[in-house]
Amino acid sequence: MSIKYHLFENPPREKNKPSPTLHARPVIKGTLKTEELCELLSGKSTFSPGDVEGLLRALSDTLITELSRSHNVYLEGIGTFSVSLSCKPVENRNEIRSASVQVRNIVFRADTQLKKGVRAASLQRAPQPEQKKWDDPARKQRILSYLDQQHSITITEVMRLNHCNHSKAKKDLETLLANGEIRVIGGGRKKLYIR
Repeated sequence: MSIKYHLFENPPREKNKPSPTLHARPVIKGTLKTEELCELLSGKSTFSPGDVEGLLRALSDTLITELSRSHNVYLEGIGTFSVSLSCKPVENRNEIRSASVQVRNIVFRADTQLKKGVRAASLQRAPQPEQKKWDDPARKQRILSYLDQQHSITITEVMRLNHCNHSKAKKDLETLLANGEIRVIGGGRKKLYIR
């Protein structure tokens, strides 16, 4: 069991100058869906896949309920779920009403035990894939084809899919958004692009 990675060039700090440094990115084989996770957990316990799925649904519902009641939720060995809020900046407390405050995100902080377990995994450099250069229409078509199969994509997944840098991936997604071919849900680093 090892985490495979590739090395990628860092974006240049100055235009028209190549970057001398590299960084590692994990090679993601795919995303484990609920059904597959239930099968795996069932194989490690006396519960059927249906029991595990029911438990996961109950956990999701309970997280919603308890986070909505201003509780943080700590799962031993996994981590803590909490809520972050946002509102417009003000100088006077009287300028803010409840309607102006919104849930910004659900924050997850991994438990030390989970971090230690994953950090103990060995790392292995994967063979570097051939860097194909696709033109603009081909990259956009690859994104749309991916969305037809996976239903959502992140900017990081676009970078991996098309072997391109962050700015090119962002530009492709913005063009598809402007053309009405995709839409975005979430915000900040949690943006998901869907059909």
